[in-house]
Amino acid sequence: MAIINTSILGKISGKLGNTVIYERNGKTIIKSLPAKSSKPPTAKQLYHRAAFKRGQQFLVPIRTELELGFAKRNAGQSQGFGRALSVLLKTGILNENGIPVLYPEKVKVSEGDVLGIDGAEAQWVGDNVLEITWYPNAFMGHGKEADRLFVVAYDPENGRKWAITQGNYRKSGSQQIQFPWSSDLRGRFYVYVSFFSESYGRRQFSDSVCLGRV
Repeated sequence: MAIINTSILGKISGKLGNTVIYERNGKTIIKSLPAKSSKPPTAKQLYHRAAFKRGQQFLVPIRTELELGFAKRNAGQSQGFGRALSVLLKTGILNENGIPVLYPEKVKVSEGDVLGIDGAEAQWVGDNVLEITWYPNAFMGHGKEADRLFVVAYDPENGRKWAITQGNYRKSGSQQIQFPWSSDLRGRFYVYVSFFSESYGRRQFSDSVCLGRV
């Protein structure tokens, strides 16, 4: 693979023979395609392909939120969605008799070193209003009262999501979420929560936790 910082090829992109040319982050990438194998895929390869496809299908509707919660810290690290998918494949999809089974409760929407949420619960307080409560634990470890809540409520069956990307402060202990839909909500949404701190426009997150399907 070759990387050209200043493109001599203009805006050319696409496939040329056994070579793919595309642009990423202002750089032109020239990459050779892998040679096709004449051997039939092994059972392990078929499993990994199926797991990868299953993970992608589940995560695509919340891609925007994953790009935020898994934002790369340093140049060269994985982009958000790719990192989120990698974590899901390792911890959220299990091999059960050769079949990849995805457990939504094990999905992560953020990761990081910020102090995580403690004692969080979610309950409906209205037809389309969900309240999340937690224990204000800023005095523990390196948590701060000014850390803010990050919430992703996701209904995978219908592809619906509702996110709070700048929620209440850790010290408040609660957050109400009003959904834009008025019916068929209860028992549909997996709720993922975490905290983030922000400094000079850059966010650092805690590992998210799932509050179950509410």
